[in-house]
Amino acid sequence: MIVLLGLLLPLATFAQQAVCPTIWNRGAPYFCTEREVQNGALGNGTYNKLVPPVEKFRVPVDVKMGLNVYKLVNLDIQAAQIDLSVWIRLSWTDKRLAWDTNTYNVSQTSYYASNSNEESVIWVPDLEMYNQERSVYECADKQAMVYPSGFVFWSRPCIVSALCSFNELSKMPFDKTSCEMEFGGWSRSGWDVYYIEADPPISFAQESSSLTTYQEYSLDEGSSTATTIVYTYPCCPNEPWPVIQYVIGFERATNYYVLKIIVPNILFTFLSFAPFWVDVRSGERLSFGITILLAMVAVDIIAADLLPICPEYLFIEALVGGSILFAFLSLVESCFVVYWYYKNEHEAEENVAVNSINSAAMAIASALHLKGKGSKDTAEGSGGNSETPITSSAHSRPSTHFDPSDDPGGGAHVDDSNTDMFLDCDEGPDVPPPPTAVRPSLTTMGSLRKRFKRSFTNKNAKENRKVYLRERNLNEANVLTGHRVDRASRWAFVVLYILFLTVMFATIPLWE
Repeated sequence: MIVLLGLLLPLATFAQQAVCPTIWNRGAPYFCTEREVQNGALGNGTYNKLVPPVEKFRVPVDVKMGLNVYKLVNLDIQAAQIDLSVWIRLSWTDKRLAWDTNTYNVSQTSYYASNSNEESVIWVPDLEMYNQERSVYECADKQAMVYPSGFVFWSRPCIVSALCSFNELSKMPFDKTSCEMEFGGWSRSGWDVYYIEADPPISFAQESSSLTTYQEYSLDEGSSTATTIVYTYPCCPNEPWPVIQYVIGFERATNYYVLKIIVPNILFTFLSFAPFWVDVRSGERLSFGITILLAMVAVDIIAADLLPICPEYLFIEALVGGSILFAFLSLVESCFVVYWYYKNEHEAEENVAVNSINSAAMAIASALHLKGKGSKDTAEGSGGNSETPITSSAHSRPSTHFDPSDDPGGGAHVDDSNTDMFLDCDEGPDVPPPPTAVRPSLTTMGSLRKRFKRSFTNKNAKENRKVYLRERNLNEANVLTGHRVDRASRWAFVVLYILFLTVMFATIPLWE
């Protein structure tokens, strides 16, 4: 097939040369006439595609530029970059390409135009986008239509990639951002080529395939404008450099941010106030508040991937940060109430325990002291009657047992059934007494028990009661104070947070 086409092309060229007369006449075929027009403009050797069609010194060629926005391809907030599918339309007048319609009955013709000087047949403006991420020279090359007056219209599709400075991002996600794109000449100043806006300077495609659906951003036709700005540079301060600045507006789909970030944070913040209605003794108050705070932090981490890193404060960041602050203060208030609630309860228990231990120690010391004194008195009283037989038996010896639980006031009780712990604690191993030992009588032991109980109960138990009652009253006062703090905090936090939300949403238009 390729070989066949290679053979047919030379034959077609030969047939055209055979059909078209050597000397052109009006009866020649139409394609012969158009060829004559192009040969007349380009074939005489006077046309230079590197030189713009400037007729007089410092009388530049006016190049009109129009931009037809076809579709939004991509918008990256983090990278500050957009990709747009556009049709770049340029028009100018080149008198070197004009022809006389009375001589040549041709309404229009076309020339291959390209930004590459090697491939282009005619002169084209060296248009470039200043804030480019990808050069306009990479756009597709298309034919340029030329009319008898020399008017040239060159339209070509292109994917322009621009580095933007997005405006009004501080209102995110209720913002309508925009991107500025600047187009101008690269090597020819305004003395040779002057860029102006076409009529209309910017338009939007109406084809059904150009509709933007299921995307975060959509084109905002009402806020898109085009203006001409003239720059001067230090290299050539007397030369104007006209630039056409296009401002393309975009609308954000706010539903995603509202449903995924704003509403969950507001609900989580109100849930963080729920512990104010929970009894401190339930044990779940602090854990619930910590869980809510961690959930809000998790949502904030997920939302961070959708937000740009910038020095400005964004609306959504202020709202999320304020909600987390309220949840944190709610947790701090719960910690304070729990501490205040149990502040003196543990201290009271510890004081009672310490006083009980001290009382037991004092009782033991008193028992040891009274035991020694009672044994001496008994021995002296029975020493004069040497005829009384004394029977020694380890199992018949009474013992003293200290039981603090028997005393209602935290005192002690002496059990006569076991006194070995007190009577023999200094004697080493428990061995039967020698035959000559003197054993105290039951009357003496009963007197010892009564004197011990009286000294322990009257002194230590009363102290324990006083400490316990004092600490219990103080603890009840702390509990009442904690409930009052909870009651005041629950509504104060709710009212303040509602006021915070009202101020945030009311000042959206003022965010910059």
